[in-house]
Amino acid sequence: MWKRSDLKRNAKAALKANYLKCMLAGIILLFAAGSQTIGGSSTSTVQDASDAYYQSLAFMDGTQSSENPVLNDTLYLNTDGELTPDGYQAIYAQAEGLIQDPSLRMLRRFVMGPMQVIWDSISGFLGGAASLLLMLLGILVLDPIGIGGCKFFIENARHKNEQTGLNHLTMAFKDRNYMNIVLTVLCRDIFVLLWSLLLFIPGIIKSYEYRMVPYILAEHPEMPRREVFLKSREMMSGEKWNAFKLDWSFFFWDYLSILTFGLAGIFFVYPYEHATNAELYLRLKGDHTWNADGYRTWDN
Repeated sequence: MWKRSDLKRNAKAALKANYLKCMLAGIILLFAAGSQTIGGSSTSTVQDASDAYYQSLAFMDGTQSSENPVLNDTLYLNTDGELTPDGYQAIYAQAEGLIQDPSLRMLRRFVMGPMQVIWDSISGFLGGAASLLLMLLGILVLDPIGIGGCKFFIENARHKNEQTGLNHLTMAFKDRNYMNIVLTVLCRDIFVLLWSLLLFIPGIIKSYEYRMVPYILAEHPEMPRREVFLKSREMMSGEKWNAFKLDWSFFFWDYLSILTFGLAGIFFVYPYEHATNAELYLRLKGDHTWNADGYRTWDN
């Protein structure tokens, strides 16, 4: 069982060894994250669902608190310690009322993706045709850069005593499996979007279920889509609740980023979060080798 403190300690060590490049990679990934909504602009439904999701992180410590009896109900946790769909629904119900807060959208933009403001502004100014072009730019260029960012932070975590090159950010464009990377990431985004449009809570669950997809592709761009999704589901089985708490543990760091108008995020918080997620991937990868039932093991 992994511990958040161990992941964060290792992430800090990786950042210290290669700080400037990690900061630059974090800035590039921050820009790329602004392209991840189809069409360059979120629909209000998806935006509200996302707002409620991020705000719901503030309730995570309630599992040990009498002030939040909803989450103390064992009916909302399964035998693996994961939230059940009813558990996610309970969290969402508490957060739903906060959606109307006009400051909430700005909070999300500061914390999770300031560059989305730019993408939305460009899309709104240039109109529908430009939105299509921005969508294609995101799918064909910025999403693959995001995969390269995962590769950079994986290698930086794996080789803490060496200098990791930023050339990893463009690894997808140099690989003959470029289209497999593009289509797999696109499928993931569509799956999560459709689940979010139909039912908010399953969309949240799916986003955690497919959390490892970019990292798997970063190391294994040739892996078939079905196997990537299956692998991610296996790695996150029994870990969604722990990953949810890991996200919550960055809440005050994100708040610091707000107080400094994003400067703390650029100089420390964003690369720190990416480094921690890379550590999580490496830990989960070590725990799941898939050497049974005919599935292949990891190549490295």
